[in-house]
Amino acid sequence: MTLKVGIINVEGWYFPQTFARILKDLPEVELVSVAHMDARDEDMKIYNAGYTKDRFAREFGVKLYREEELEAVCVCGQYVRHADYVEMAAKNGVHVFIEKPMAVTMEDAGRIVEAGKKYGVIMATGEMFRFSEALREARERIEKGEIGRPISARVMHQHGNMFHLDPRHWYLNVANGGPELSLGWYTADLIGWFMGFDVTRVFAEYGNFRTKGSPYMDNGKALVRFKNGCIGSMDIYFSVEWPLPSAEVEVIGTEGSLVATESAFGNHYTLYKKEGPITVQKAQRDREMEELRHWVNACINKTRPEIPAEDGRRITEIALAWREAVKTKQPVNLPLKM
Repeated sequence: MTLKVGIINVEGWYFPQTFARILKDLPEVELVSVAHMDARDEDMKIYNAGYTKDRFAREFGVKLYREEELEAVCVCGQYVRHADYVEMAAKNGVHVFIEKPMAVTMEDAGRIVEAGKKYGVIMATGEMFRFSEALREARERIEKGEIGRPISARVMHQHGNMFHLDPRHWYLNVANGGPELSLGWYTADLIGWFMGFDVTRVFAEYGNFRTKGSPYMDNGKALVRFKNGCIGSMDIYFSVEWPLPSAEVEVIGTEGSLVATESAFGNHYTLYKKEGPITVQKAQRDREMEELRHWVNACINKTRPEIPAEDGRRITEIALAWREAVKTKQPVNLPLKM
């Protein structure tokens, strides 16, 4: 079976092009069209590293249509518009994959969840580190009990910097949430994926240390408490100009610990036990390819996607909680009252 897929909104410097490249390569997909949502070419050149709408269409061999007979779509572009695009697609019976962050408010996250339920479509969002071989195998070993009962965890995401971002780019519009949502998404998902999403309290501190002209933080740290009493921390680095792993996860258990690293220089994890450490090297994967392939198969087979919208709502809540904690300088209890 071939799934007819489109892309909604191509205003983005990474995901629209990445999704188009991957979908063109998947044998079970026919990439039919992209909906540019009336984006202006002068804006597209800013948002998409020089791409115009026509160049995008030519390079990926797709039609520029606002409407097309589709079975599934990938939603990209300004985060504050995601919920609107999702509802447009879902009411036409179209399955949806939403780039991260799924939403920038709890209201929008709720709209997305309800759209999936109301119209009976697969509603999924993404977080590519779930498809890291090192992180995935490390999590499996923890679930098998190899470090005993997990009691504490630390996750880190490093995302380079935005020193040279065009000041006219939509990412700098605070309505789109900034790194607290777009990068906090990675850490919130990783801490929940490894330790469970039953977070009851969040506290955070962050600041802008190096990024001139940005309204956002570029380094941040958060502490979380889980319902079962476990604790965790989340770090975001967005001011880096040198080689550094893109993700790390460290979990301390009652009988050992495990540290997993995802990096352009090699992926591995180390299991620490009384008998001594064991390091396992893992192959590099095209994580976004595996992520979209998983979603496509879920659409075709009507199975659970890796991150359904309900989980995306939990991730959104954790990310919003640490922003609220910084604003109030107080720990924030979950569920949020927003």
